Amino acid sequence: MAAISTTARMRIGLVGAICSALPWGETLVPGVSYVLGPVPMLSAMLLPMTLPTLDDSARLVLSGWSAWPVLANAGPWA
Repeated sequence: MAAISTTARMRIGLVGAICSALPWGETLVPGVSYVLGPVPMLSAMLLPMTLPTLDDSARLVLSGWSAWPVLANAGPWA
C-alpha cells in the first residue's frame, strides 16, 4: 500500500476543498481549527458553573433594587 502524501491528505473531503480554495488555506484552516477547537469544550465545562452564578447575581441585584423604595420612603426613621 502506497503512503499518501501530506498534500493529498489535505485535499480530501470538504475541509480539503476549503484548504485548496483559500490562499494560504493549507496553513490557515488547520491553524484556525487548532485555535478555535477548545472553544466548545470550554463552553461545555464553564457554562454549568457560570449560568447559576449569573442567576444568583441577578437575584441579588433585583432584591437590592426592590428594597430601595422601602428604604427611601422610610426617611429619617430608618
